[in-house]
Amino acid sequence: MKKIWKIATALFVVGIIAAVFVALYVFRKPIESVANQKADFTIQADSLLMAFETDENAANAKYLDKIITVKGTIAEITSDTSGYTIVLRNETALSGVSCLLGKDQTEKAATIALGQELTLKGICNGYLMDVVLNKGAIVEDAE
Repeated sequence: MKKIWKIATALFVVGIIAAVFVALYVFRKPIESVANQKADFTIQADSLLMAFETDENAANAKYLDKIITVKGTIAEITSDTSGYTIVLRNETALSGVSCLLGKDQTEKAATIALGQELTLKGICNGYLMDVVLNKGAIVEDAE
């Protein structure tokens, strides 16, 4: 009977260790950017915002979950534990295009400044107060 308990305990411990490693692998994947992927659309930040403000359903049908290259003026730069977020918009606009950069873009993000013209690429997640792009990357040469 003692042998069965030892085997059951050993299997239980091995199962727990395996579950921890699987959980760490699944839930701790870094946010990868779309830097090396081809964009489905290339558009100015103002035009993308206008498309969503004019007809959100049509814009969702066209842009949602697509890789978009957007060019505009940097209005905000913020950073937190998930990375840098850059907002492109005109000085007079209330809304813009918000892009969360991938962790591999940290060095590039540290070199940019407010008011600078910038081209970003990311996956469109829809429209809240801003048009939201995720897994973003700073594009060196505009396509």
